[in-house]
Amino acid sequence: MLIDLINQQKVIPALRNPEDFREVLNIPSVKIMFLLFGDINSLGDYLKHARAAGKKLIVHFDLIEGLGKDEAAVKYLVKAGVEGIITTKTSIARQAKKEGIVAIQRLFIIDSEAVRSGLKQLAESKPHGVEILPATVPAKIIREIKETSRLPVIGGGLIQGEEDLKEALSKGFTAVSTNKTALWFLSNV
Repeated sequence: MLIDLINQQKVIPALRNPEDFREVLNIPSVKIMFLLFGDINSLGDYLKHARAAGKKLIVHFDLIEGLGKDEAAVKYLVKAGVEGIITTKTSIARQAKKEGIVAIQRLFIIDSEAVRSGLKQLAESKPHGVEILPATVPAKIIREIKETSRLPVIGGGLIQGEEDLKEALSKGFTAVSTNKTALWFLSNV
């Protein structure tokens, strides 16, 4: 399952353009990646190339152009062969689980209220994992979310280099997603 790959791969490439996608296909240690760009016309090609390279794509539902932002769009992605999504929307995460694909709920942690409402969202959507932005949140918050949700917690955003990556992982993140290509080679830190 994709969640097992997240538990094994400590650095998850966050792909923001076609060049990033082409580059990551040539990194043998990368088995899973987040697709943060594209549209419904190009998605099939990205899925095909990822599979051919032995890699799994988790698609950021909210960032794929041309998708309706509803449950029918989740069904479309399943038919297209998507195995997992990231979303900020509780109803979409719930629908993804219902359709049998991995759902990662993305939370923006900006203050204590965001933590409280994020935990409520996780209780409602019951995703397979959670991604917290930014990855610079205090360790205490990561522990609270992990203990309350009992989910793998991925950190994303504001990772500038290897030192930031190691610090984020030392605070308790299961894995870290980053668009910094130099860090993708450290997939098993």
